[in-house]
Amino acid sequence: MTATLLLLCAFGAFADSSVGAPALQLSQYSHFAWRLRDGYFAGSPNAITQTPDGYLWIGTDDGLERFDGISFAPWALGQPGSKRLFGIQNLVPEPDGSLWIGTLTGLARLQGGKVSFLITKRVNGVVRQPDGTIWIAKSGNQDGKGFCSIAAKSGAMQCFGGGVGKSCAIGQSVSLDNAGQVWIGCNSFVLRITKASTAVLSPLPLTTELIEGTDHAPMDTLDLGGGRTLVAFAEKGPHFGLQELTAGKWLSFNPAGLIGQDLQVTRLLHDRDGGIWIGTTGNGLYHVVNGKADHFGSTDGLSGDDVASIYEDREGSVWVATQAGIDRFRRPKIVSLSPKQGMLSNYAQGVAVGPDGTVAVSLTGGLNFIRNGQITSMSTGKGLPGYLVVGLMFDHTGTLWASTDKGAGRFLGDKWIPLDAPELDRAQIVEDPQHEIIVKSHTQVLRVEGNKVLALFSALPRSASSLVRDPHEGFWVLGQHGFVMRYQGGMATVLAADRPGFQLEYGLAQPDGSVWGWGLNGLLYFKEHEWRTLDEGHGLPCNATYNVLDNGAGLIWVYGRCGVMALNKSDLDAWVADPTKRIRPQLLIDSTDGSSGGFGEFIPNSAQSSDGLLWFTSGGPLQFIDPKFALPNQTIPPVHIQQIVADRRTLPWSDFFKLPAHTREVEIDYASLSLASPQKVRFRYRLSGVDMDWQDVGNRHQAFYMNLRPGHYRFQVVGSNNDGVWNAVGDKIEFAIAPAYYQTIWFRILLLLVFAGALWSLYVLRVRIMAAKLESRLLERFSERDRIARELHDTLLQGFQAVVWSFQSSVNKMPPDDPRRKPLGGAIEKAEGVLAIGRDRVRGIRSKSAQQLPLANEVVHFAEELGQSSAKSVVVTIEGEPRSMNELVHDEVIAIIKEALTNSAKHGEAEQISCQIKFEKTRLVVICGDDGVGIPGSALSGKGKDGHFGLLGMRERAGLIGAALEFKKNEPRGTVVRLSIRAKVAYR
Repeated sequence: MTATLLLLCAFGAFADSSVGAPALQLSQYSHFAWRLRDGYFAGSPNAITQTPDGYLWIGTDDGLERFDGISFAPWALGQPGSKRLFGIQNLVPEPDGSLWIGTLTGLARLQGGKVSFLITKRVNGVVRQPDGTIWIAKSGNQDGKGFCSIAAKSGAMQCFGGGVGKSCAIGQSVSLDNAGQVWIGCNSFVLRITKASTAVLSPLPLTTELIEGTDHAPMDTLDLGGGRTLVAFAEKGPHFGLQELTAGKWLSFNPAGLIGQDLQVTRLLHDRDGGIWIGTTGNGLYHVVNGKADHFGSTDGLSGDDVASIYEDREGSVWVATQAGIDRFRRPKIVSLSPKQGMLSNYAQGVAVGPDGTVAVSLTGGLNFIRNGQITSMSTGKGLPGYLVVGLMFDHTGTLWASTDKGAGRFLGDKWIPLDAPELDRAQIVEDPQHEIIVKSHTQVLRVEGNKVLALFSALPRSASSLVRDPHEGFWVLGQHGFVMRYQGGMATVLAADRPGFQLEYGLAQPDGSVWGWGLNGLLYFKEHEWRTLDEGHGLPCNATYNVLDNGAGLIWVYGRCGVMALNKSDLDAWVADPTKRIRPQLLIDSTDGSSGGFGEFIPNSAQSSDGLLWFTSGGPLQFIDPKFALPNQTIPPVHIQQIVADRRTLPWSDFFKLPAHTREVEIDYASLSLASPQKVRFRYRLSGVDMDWQDVGNRHQAFYMNLRPGHYRFQVVGSNNDGVWNAVGDKIEFAIAPAYYQTIWFRILLLLVFAGALWSLYVLRVRIMAAKLESRLLERFSERDRIARELHDTLLQGFQAVVWSFQSSVNKMPPDDPRRKPLGGAIEKAEGVLAIGRDRVRGIRSKSAQQLPLANEVVHFAEELGQSSAKSVVVTIEGEPRSMNELVHDEVIAIIKEALTNSAKHGEAEQISCQIKFEKTRLVVICGDDGVGIPGSALSGKGKDGHFGLLGMRERAGLIGAALEFKKNEPRGTVVRLSIRAKVAYR
């Protein structure tokens, strides 16, 4: 909006000036056709309209089509078996989005996707009055009533058959004037219906009787204002064709280039710019502007010569329906003038504007002059020497100066007065602020004084290519490689020398002593002996620039390869002050708006006329911009999501879409309904839960998503029109993808339970394996005990018993009084005692049920002995019900506890030692601690002390029974040893 206000202010100074350019012809409009032969329609188009949602609707012989700017979509009406709509003749929208449809078989209304039928006779015309009343012109009536009205609120229908003595059994057409009054076309006359009366208006005497239903009936009317009305008749000839009704008088409408009564007229339109559009049968289309008619037919590119409908949409484009297709006409922002408009050729090179507004254009082959909308020419060889006009300039008196490939001179009236000096071919000419005429030719600069040509200076570098007028005094000479010389106060000063690789075409001197130049590398700024470049990196739409024009109202116009850019002068000043800043064009007019993007070889190649028109030459046709028609399109485009396609299947429209499980591909189609230039609309979209930010997708009209997870999604899309005005609200839909059975929460819970069960089974299995291993080790230990017991019994004890018996035999043989008998007897008794002890030990080794103190009792007993021997306080506590333990686990646990308590007493320097035994349901836990000096860090890390294997042995014993053993420091001092064994391993 800010840019638009700036442009309005910039153009406001010229709003009341008369435009000197010729009125536009239809061949100068941007035109595009969609033809039946290309497969766009199944039947001939007859009617066009636009509904409030932005869609364009086309009624054809075969049905209804909807257009979004890109594609036509047949619209399915009603339910299966319902009456088919064909032969559509009229379309009228309602503010609520519903659509009145007049067909060969009746009147229907499309509302909310459903069709209702109100009239079953042929409908020839439908209009809507501002108060909502619908008027219908119909035929095929046996009641003699050719038109009806439908009340807006009640929907009541009332039909009529004529007025003031004239019957109207067949209503051929219906239209509205500027006051909202109804005009009904009947047999050779029209009925003008007001609330107070009905008037009969006819180009023939009212007593003339014509056959009902003939082509003499009016087809359309158009209110021109000021009491003037155009009436279109399908029959040509006197009193018919296109008639103008003014103050009760009928006259053939005959603007220049058109004779109304010679045409068979079908449709009329008055566009927003004041132009009159006339559709005919057999003669195509006429366009009348400023009293001059222009014709456009099939030979010019119109889809067909039989026009059925003309419609202007909300953005100002005019749509024409013919028997062979649909045409769109749009006034371009840049208008081209070609030989069809009277130019000598399509190769304009230079342009200049005189004080009286005359536009002079140099072209291949001569000059064209544009004055008051008229184009005249002067060919080379006919009063103009040479073949090429390479330079133009009007001085302050209005005298035109020119240079050609044969010399330079001026015009006095139509007479050419050459300058008498050598080597003036291809010269450049300017007038300085002191009104001196300066000529640059090759390497010299000259001054014209009267009829004399005086040299100012010479020996310019050959790269010096441009002569530029200074706003205050003198002039500048610029070179293609960055050469700058300023002539001021009779002195020439070189400010910059040639720079290899520098590209400069021409320049524009500024009042502050700076120069804006242009070339292939961007806009070039010169001040204080330094050139700087404004290019794409600083926001310029393209680097290649061909000319610059200052309109004096805050805008700098730049013609470049990408089109015409309107730059805010304050933005340029900001960039000059800070070269890191970026600029933003207020307007970009590209090829879709008529820009040719070429380069005018000769100087000057841009000018502004007093009426505000901007003129450019670019090596192609002469072009101009009328600022009133160059403003950005401010119409906010409606944005619609059109359909959703899942796995290549289009889903029926719904407020919420439910997609089946296993959906892999989702396509969402959308449109931004800017019909002026659909190829320039832009989109941004995002899908919640997938896109972290808005996705800028340019002109793409579809969004694609693959392998979306099951869940709920919201898709949003926003769009812009052809000039970058965004609809920030856009459109949105919601959809959900159903999960497969294996993607449901219940399936996941089941999997979790199965996994947990598997883990538990693995745990139980491992415990059983550990218990089996312990049992196996226990059996191995008992087997080893049995083997040792047998070995001891069969070898050592038996042998020792034999020795005892041998000694006893020897003693028995000794005399009773032998003194050696007594000592030997005592030794034999001791030996027998040892044998008895040995047998008990062997019996203990062999027996699995050897007496074993319970774990708690054995620990308590050991603690008492340790306390007595070490003079330490050793406290043992038991928690839980003591349980019988596996023998192997019992022995290893006892060994670990004894080692822990012994270490506390012997090495820990502890005063208080404790040991807690917990018989829990799930595990056996032993915690022994002290208040000593603690275990060194190396011991805690598992290394132990060199030469000591107590801690290492404890870990090995714990590992043997699958127990968890940990050592840690006690707080505030001491050591804690914690042993934990699973119940299935520890207990029997």
